[in-house]
Amino acid sequence: MVNLLTPHDVDASTFHVRRLTGGYDTDEVDMFLDDVETTIQALIDWRPPRVPRKQQRRRYIQKGGTNAMV
Repeated sequence: MVNLLTPHDVDASTFHVRRLTGGYDTDEVDMFLDDVETTIQALIDWRPPRVPRKQQRRRYIQKGGTNAMV
């Protein structure tokens, strides 16, 4: 099962700074971006569940002595 990110996950994400380069730990950033990619792809591929349409029944009512279809 794939764990999708929530807005809180993105907001709370932090990355360690590498002391020698002054940049972020690229492994942490790459793993986070993989999760972002998976989440976005799941949202793109998502389809609402198909709900079968209820068949409309024809009702007959009697008007003035004759049958009329509604």
